[in-house]
Amino acid sequence: MRILCSFSICLLFIQIGWSQEFKFIQSQYLVERVNLNIKEDIGKLNGIMEDNFGYIWISSEHGLSAFDGNGIITYTNIDEKYKLTASKNILPTYRLLQKDKHIMGFDEGHSSFHFFDVKKRKVVSSILPGDIDDDKIAFSSNDTAGNIYLCTSDYLKNSIGIWRNSGNKFEKIYSMEMDLSATPYMFYVSAKYHWIVTETQIVRVDIDGKTEKVFSVRLNLRYIMEDAAGRDFYYFDLKTNTINMWDEAKGDFRPYFKMPPSFIGKGEYFYFLEDKFFFGDNLSLFVVDMQNRTIQDLSQEFLDVVKKESPGSLGALFVKFFQRRDKAMLMCNQRDVYVLKRKFSNQFLESVVPVNKTSQLLSFRALAEDKEKNVYASYYTGLSRKSISSSGFVPIKLPPSLVSNAISTYSLNIWNDHLLWNNIDLNLSNGKYEFVGLNKFGKHCTQYLHQDTLWLFPWFNNQLHVYDLKGKRIATHELDRAILNEDGQNISEMNDMTGDPSTQSLWISTTDQGLIEMTKQGKLLQKFTARELGLVDNNVTDLEIIGDELWFGCKEGLGVLHLKTKKINIYKNPITGSNGLVSNRKIFSIIYDKVGRLYLGTDHGLVRYDLASRTFYNLEKDHPLSKPEFNRGSAFKSSEGRFYIGSTDGLYSFKPEEVEFRRDVDSLPNIKLVGLSTYDYRKNSRHHHCAGLDSISSLSLNPYENYLEVNLSLPEFNDAVYYSYRLKGQSDIWSEYDTKSTIELNGLPTGSFVLEIKASTGLKEEASSFYALPINKSEIWYKKAWVVFLMAIGGAAIGVAYYRNSFTRKIKQHQELEMLRNKISADLHDDVGSILTGLSMQSEILALHASDDQKESLTEISAMSREAMETMRDTVWFIDSRKDKFENLIDRMRSFAEQQFQLKNIAYKFEQNNVIGDEQILPHIRQNVYFIFKEAITNVIKHSDADEVNIGFFRENGSYTLHICDNGHTISNTKSDGLGLSNMRQRALSINGDLKIDTSDGFEIRLTF
Repeated sequence: MRILCSFSICLLFIQIGWSQEFKFIQSQYLVERVNLNIKEDIGKLNGIMEDNFGYIWISSEHGLSAFDGNGIITYTNIDEKYKLTASKNILPTYRLLQKDKHIMGFDEGHSSFHFFDVKKRKVVSSILPGDIDDDKIAFSSNDTAGNIYLCTSDYLKNSIGIWRNSGNKFEKIYSMEMDLSATPYMFYVSAKYHWIVTETQIVRVDIDGKTEKVFSVRLNLRYIMEDAAGRDFYYFDLKTNTINMWDEAKGDFRPYFKMPPSFIGKGEYFYFLEDKFFFGDNLSLFVVDMQNRTIQDLSQEFLDVVKKESPGSLGALFVKFFQRRDKAMLMCNQRDVYVLKRKFSNQFLESVVPVNKTSQLLSFRALAEDKEKNVYASYYTGLSRKSISSSGFVPIKLPPSLVSNAISTYSLNIWNDHLLWNNIDLNLSNGKYEFVGLNKFGKHCTQYLHQDTLWLFPWFNNQLHVYDLKGKRIATHELDRAILNEDGQNISEMNDMTGDPSTQSLWISTTDQGLIEMTKQGKLLQKFTARELGLVDNNVTDLEIIGDELWFGCKEGLGVLHLKTKKINIYKNPITGSNGLVSNRKIFSIIYDKVGRLYLGTDHGLVRYDLASRTFYNLEKDHPLSKPEFNRGSAFKSSEGRFYIGSTDGLYSFKPEEVEFRRDVDSLPNIKLVGLSTYDYRKNSRHHHCAGLDSISSLSLNPYENYLEVNLSLPEFNDAVYYSYRLKGQSDIWSEYDTKSTIELNGLPTGSFVLEIKASTGLKEEASSFYALPINKSEIWYKKAWVVFLMAIGGAAIGVAYYRNSFTRKIKQHQELEMLRNKISADLHDDVGSILTGLSMQSEILALHASDDQKESLTEISAMSREAMETMRDTVWFIDSRKDKFENLIDRMRSFAEQQFQLKNIAYKFEQNNVIGDEQILPHIRQNVYFIFKEAITNVIKHSDADEVNIGFFRENGSYTLHICDNGHTISNTKSDGLGLSNMRQRALSINGDLKIDTSDGFEIRLTF
């Protein structure tokens, strides 16, 4: 029992003694999970490193991945798009090693070692199984000079070997016997030595492999030690629970850090970086500062992030700590990558004592300072003051009559011992006050103080008050009507008012009237609305005159009016929201530090602007001053050099040296072409290219490649990267910015184009990265100009020959047809005509001597013969090709009309106009027009009571019209069939004509064809 008590007391003293050397402090880091945007499973992560171009490379079970901060590309053996090696098998990749500027080495499957050109994105040389004698590549490492070493295990000979890279080969520089079945070991290259570590000894081998020295130790191989710079070597001694460090001067190890008893069993991976070291595992995370002798325990914060963002990964083994070139510390386990980011304290938020227990001090407005360096702040419930010796603001006791109305807080100035608050002149020495301009305390007011004169404008008013503070006299001026709204109403909100020392005028900024210069009596001098300023609306916020430039805030950003030239510039500072949308920061307040910098209060935090370089500087997104929405005109610089700036949720202050800004418009790295894919529709095949694209100067496509996919990358770890492109030669319009780093071009036309691409984080042209790829798509052989020309000539010749032959044949056929028609016409006229004439005459002669009962039949035969002869004459006329002219048709119609109307004593008139007589008319049109004419004349004779008929035939606008109209009033038979109207309509349709018939008052037809 005594022994146990003694041991406990000793242990207590050890802990007390250790705690006197190192102390725990609050965490100064935030732990965040890096979103790798992995689209496909890449298996367990095995290693991580950064190349000289800023890309993060990750080795895994499935291959090798490149992460640019926004997206990841994985090279595997089975992916034709991003091919890693010629092997067809998926093999894990292990530790990644930097050889030189472009070349990285990695172990694949413990059987091969490859050198990978990160610029060309391809394997440039390999050590394959059989190229080295031993069985297995157990470890790989490199020294500070870029030499790469392999440590191999030969299980047949029970030996290990060290190989050094020489050109594209490895040469063995050291070997030693070891019972590999019973002795696990680790291998490091550090402090200019090789270190072979087992649980009982450390073998130090000179870098050239010629000499060795053995140290007896007791350690656990699960504790992995890595020095970031490769200059030192450490191991964890289990006997003393101490991290020991190699001391080259002593030629031996010395204690570096005594692990406290509470740390034993926590952390397996140690990473030494200058005067700090990080250690942890899947359940713990610590940072030890050797210089300041402090320890930070980030274990709980780390576990909270893992549980929330990567559930189920608490068992993932720790792989590596790693520091990027931008000093960001990364942690990699087998599943995720995490980043340690600096944690900002909210030291900038001012302490403000509430006016009462129920009030909430939220929205701060105006600020001022008196000659005793007391700082005053107004807000929506009153006034507070911070004395030079105080650490916070305390309320000012106001007269009771003002307390209930203490909501008008826009303006605040100090004159002697008077606080000019809105429209109140408050004597600080005795607490007495008086109103200025108005007889009550109410509306927001905008002030401008110059020496002993105060200019005061109450909002929603048209009066400018000029107050002589010494003489207590006030003059009131009506604002010029040209200053007021277009409808003559008062100015609603005057955001700021300042004097121009060069012209003795006043500049005012408004919410609804833009930017205005006026006299000190309110007369308009000049006015700049949204149109002149190049803004979306008339809302101008804070003003600051610096030399010949008037700076102003607005929704678009920061504006400047050059007072001499009247030139206007708007400088925008975009921000990407959590929804991925980009908007410009709205600037509400401006403070000039008198040394060339503006501090801007925006709707998204504090921004610094450098006047000389015209450059914005932003805060890191986790900085407490990067988040508040600051108020209009709520900015002030004290005589102590401290800047105060009010927000909608508190008052902040800072000194410039306390705030670290980063330049917003640093140019981005070059856009990298990482993949090209094309589709050949003729072969129905895709072609992928991912290697050697850094040197591509142009791209040639065959005529059948109508689809092109371009994959891009750009290392940027702080902000989202947006891409835009245009195909110059086809369109000069840039596409909308998109975070998608793949460009797809479908239906590419033939010709020469330039694919122009730009990338940006803030959508600023001056900070964008540009890339151009000339593209030439050749024409299909039969569409080439010379082929088309020859084919056109050949086609034209064939066409001419064919047309000539066809034309000749048609002419011959037409002539033969005309001869046939003429022969038929002549035969009918001569043969059938003589027969019908003879029959008619014979019937008439017989009728003269026949009996009465026979005479009727003979007379009927004679009439039928004459009718048949008339029909035959019409048929002969239709067939005769010599009658295919308009003059023949007109003559025929005249003849028929005259013959028929004469028998009925009906007068008629036949007129024609613009009809060319010798112009040809198609036979079927001639036939149908005549039949329609004939039927119409017959209907007039048989059914109308008319005694006069007008016939017109004329041509107008390329069409012919036949018009027949009588002066009758009744039609004896109105049935369509009785009048033959249906036949007339059918004939009109057969010649694509339009026939209109009116029988309401006499008879009228109009045929247009």
